[in-house]
Amino acid sequence: ANVFTPNLADGGTGRYSLFYTAPPVGDPYGGADPVLVEDASGDPITGAITAESIPFDFAFTQNTQAGYAGGTTRAVTLVGVNPGKAKFQRFDGVLIDSTTLQFGLVAQDDTAHEDFAA
Repeated sequence: ANVFTPNLADGGTGRYSLFYTAPPVGDPYGGADPVLVEDASGDPITGAITAESIPFDFAFTQNTQAGYAGGTTRAVTLVGVNPGKAKFQRFDGVLIDSTTLQFGLVAQDDTAHEDFAA
């Protein structure tokens, strides 16, 4: 699951994405066209932060995305932001063969943007 602080989930206007940090094939997070991690259905793990916990599934042994061999651990980067409510936040983690992975983002309030929204 991806876990977010309340300010990231506030209003359902926050956004998150899970990228490969250093894929064998394709751009890493921070590159021109970074590779988004796909869930077990082949859909990118990205979207609106509509709750403080958003579950995802990952087909560890079957996923060969971005040049990885199935069943291999891989470094990932989770990012999220909610302009006017929560500052940009980044978390670096590793996908392993587990059913209880949890990646969390703890973001500071975005008070600078709140002044502009008033």
